[in-house]
Amino acid sequence: MTKLYKGIRLASMSLVPFLLAGVLQAQKTAPAIQATPIPTSPTKLRTTTPLEQLVSQTRKKNGDITVHSVRLAGQEQQRTYIINYVNADRQWMRTVYDAHTGKLLDNVSLRTPMPVEQSLIKLHNKYPSMTLLRTWLDQRNGELTRIVELTDAKNKRWEVTQDPYTGQVLNELAYDIALNGKEVSLAQILAKVREQHKGMIVLQTRSTVKNNIRVREISYLDENKVRRKMTVNMVTGETISDRIMPVLPI
Repeated sequence: MTKLYKGIRLASMSLVPFLLAGVLQAQKTAPAIQATPIPTSPTKLRTTTPLEQLVSQTRKKNGDITVHSVRLAGQEQQRTYIINYVNADRQWMRTVYDAHTGKLLDNVSLRTPMPVEQSLIKLHNKYPSMTLLRTWLDQRNGELTRIVELTDAKNKRWEVTQDPYTGQVLNELAYDIALNGKEVSLAQILAKVREQHKGMIVLQTRSTVKNNIRVREISYLDENKVRRKMTVNMVTGETISDRIMPVLPI
């Protein structure tokens, strides 16, 4: 029995070189296994340049500066970073970068706004056949802006908000004009309102845009001295809403 066991062990040990040779030969002839990269789905969102990179770039170009504010502005087609800062000469400056590419677009002084003629030239590139209605400077969200009202070649009326220092378009609102090309006057609106509230006392009126519709908001006291606010479509004269104003706590 012992001789048989020894014979089996010797036979198995004698097969080891042949088994190893087979494994080595298989490794030589077998094709190499390569890692397959995991497919990544393309993202639809455009990334923005890191803000720290743009601030650092501004410091390199303008030396010792004190950054006052940074904000993301513009429309989806061209989002921009606006950096306001004070340079070494104590001058207020504004640098504008393309938010997606990091490209420098403008570097201007905040001492005085751009002449209105230059702002309108930039708008003419977008609205070649525009007719200017009016323009003015206004404070919106704590920033000085230039508001331009115009009509395009299709007689659609636009209210465009521009950066007054660079001419960049920050926002656009479009609304249709009545067939006669005029809005209902404030006097006509008030006359219509007084038909419903004969003893009304007008406190305040203002024009604004809601849901891309030009409207007139009228705050007033009705016959019972209740404070109300009426919203009227400035083109059609239609009453959009007429509601009681909440009483503010003392």
